[in-house]
Amino acid sequence: MQLPIRPGAPIHLTARMFGPAGECELDAVLDTGSLFVTIPPECAQELGYDPENAPLTKVVTAGGVIHVPQITLGRLVVCEEFEAANIPALCLNVSAAGTRCLLGLAFLSRLNFSVDNKAGTLTITDP
Repeated sequence: MQLPIRPGAPIHLTARMFGPAGECELDAVLDTGSLFVTIPPECAQELGYDPENAPLTKVVTAGGVIHVPQITLGRLVVCEEFEAANIPALCLNVSAAGTRCLLGLAFLSRLNFSVDNKAGTLTITDP
């Protein structure tokens, strides 16, 4: 799959998450600088997870070290085409680049992807 991008602009993708009690679809931003997928706590609850009782993971942010609930998504589908199971995700409200969901390396490392700024394209393939 090849998607058009604007060099220097956030790369937005559609992400659909599945948990024990349902699904949640969010606009997501590709974040190669993040290890985890990040979703809002209310989305985790909608999926059937309990962020208040989930184990905490230490995360280093620009503002310092914080401890954030971590869950494991049953399944994550991006762009209606790329799917992976058992994806670690942090339950955290972010407002990066106008989105509430970040797609970090926990998901991206399961795909082959490349960004060509000169051509203005993002290419994603299954390995």
